[in-house]
Amino acid sequence: MHADSPRTIRSGADRPGTIRSGIARSGTGRVGLLAGVAVLALLASACGSNTATTAGSGSSNSSAAPTSSAAATDSSSAPASSSSAEGGSGSSSSGSAPASSSAPESSTAAGGDAKTATSAKDLGGMEGLVAAANKEGALNVIALPPDWADYKEIITGFKAKYPNIKVTSAQPDISSAEEIQAADKLKGTDQAPDVFDLGAAVTLKSTAFFAPYQVAAWADIPDANKEPTGLFVNDYTGVMSVGYNADKFGDVTSLDQLKDAKFKGAVALNGNPTQANAALNGVVMAAVANGGSLDDVSKGVDYFKSLKAAGSFSSIDPTPATLVSGQVGVVFDWSYNQLGAAVKLKAEGV
Repeated sequence: MHADSPRTIRSGADRPGTIRSGIARSGTGRVGLLAGVAVLALLASACGSNTATTAGSGSSNSSAAPTSSAAATDSSSAPASSSSAEGGSGSSSSGSAPASSSAPESSTAAGGDAKTATSAKDLGGMEGLVAAANKEGALNVIALPPDWADYKEIITGFKAKYPNIKVTSAQPDISSAEEIQAADKLKGTDQAPDVFDLGAAVTLKSTAFFAPYQVAAWADIPDANKEPTGLFVNDYTGVMSVGYNADKFGDVTSLDQLKDAKFKGAVALNGNPTQANAALNGVVMAAVANGGSLDDVSKGVDYFKSLKAAGSFSSIDPTPATLVSGQVGVVFDWSYNQLGAAVKLKAEGV
């Protein structure tokens, strides 16, 4: 996301994740501010991409991204060294929620009302957008892990660029599904998220939470990577990979190796496949690697059943702490998360 493009959005309950949406519809009782954050497209995978917000004049970032259009994302850290494997692409989406009829007066700028704006143009351009954002003075983001997709640097840069806007980053490690739950729970309060970072599956089920907003780079975003009215756009992507502690296990060159006794209780997915995109795509990756397809991931499910039968699979959450402690030694996760984990673990001598 660009630290130089804040945007005002309607009060909402969104969380940045895989798909970014314009403005969320669960009115929060305050005018939400979306810090126009555009994200780098990390890697385009052979499996295709999904939706998320990119941003120029006002989109925010998202997190993990799915392999197929039905995938949903979310997870945080990853292992020390990574051996890239067949995997899916990831994208992120975020949304801000539009104000409800009970929402308070929104900030206005030279061009119009921030509560109903569908682009910076409605506020008189970037100048009006920045003025409205500064007037509100607050931005709530959710589920943005500091070590994920350079979020720490992005948020730090935004704060430096717009010192009058207080950024509150809540629950950085929750899943896409949990973001929507938080939005519902906090609806009508000044703590409700202003933007979502979601996986595709959760995004497509949650469009009632979004309001349309076309970011500054709208015309440059391919039609396949955005919802026509601006509810969400593709944000960034990665490839699924296997990260592992090379000091402890040596080189890992195939998924079948992970059934070996030396990997007892060491192999983890980053999250719950029914809720987290990173975990879901780990299953999809294993399916494709074992002769399955994006339309039939049963071979991926069978693979993880075999890992469990061999005693290798662990349900422990792969966080930097569990990786450093050795509780988890192998993680299926997005490539960009693996890189961040490798840097942290190197500092710990791993």
